[in-house]
Amino acid sequence: MNTNDFRIEWYRWIRSRRALALLVVMIFVGVTAPLLTKHLPDLIGSSSGLQVIKQPEWRDGLQGYIKQSSQLGGVICIVMVCQVCGIRRETPLGIFYFTRTESPRALYVPRMVMSLVVVTAVALAGAICALYETWASFGTLEIRPALGPLAVELCALVLFSALTAGLAAVTRSAAWGGGIAGAVWAAGLFAAAATKISPYLPTSALAPSVVSLTWTDAAKALLPLLALAVAAVVAALVRPIRYSGRARS
Repeated sequence: MNTNDFRIEWYRWIRSRRALALLVVMIFVGVTAPLLTKHLPDLIGSSSGLQVIKQPEWRDGLQGYIKQSSQLGGVICIVMVCQVCGIRRETPLGIFYFTRTESPRALYVPRMVMSLVVVTAVALAGAICALYETWASFGTLEIRPALGPLAVELCALVLFSALTAGLAAVTRSAAWGGGIAGAVWAAGLFAAAATKISPYLPTSALAPSVVSLTWTDAAKALLPLLALAVAAVVAALVRPIRYSGRARS
């Protein structure tokens, strides 16, 4: 494993336009979510002079971005990260990779690292666009209360991408890795109805509250996701590529 391996994986993200597609999605959501939230009362209108919904404020605009970016961006991250890290042994490219090295770290670390770098970069770009559009649409923005939820969401996206990468690598299948990651996400959505465990679910970290988020809430949501991500990555990096000196059939 050397710098060339990381460079190759970077070019894989750039030249395949995966990074561009993810960047476009996050910027689009960052621009449109606060704008739509601002003009939602105008779109819905009023009935008999009675306001149907309350006039939104900047927190509502930012919450709209967090909700949409965590859902849409999270799904796309799952798909793209699985495509990068889920190497199937029986494919021609998989045969090449699995026969040129005996170290799972040399095979997967560059892919995982560059995947997380791309996810971090595009999430930052989306957050910056959301902050600007929220300020431009609502005319006001409190930076400190706004940065906390965005930072938690960014960390959650990176950790969930790491979990997905680890699952795709340990199963050696993009389909299985993405399916398990999607099942974890879906289970979190269903379990959110249980108020006692909802603060500890990955979905709580992916969509933190702009209004009531505290450091305790952030820790409760992020630490279980961190544990899952570390476990998946470690499992992928310690699973042998070859057994008894031969490629496993």
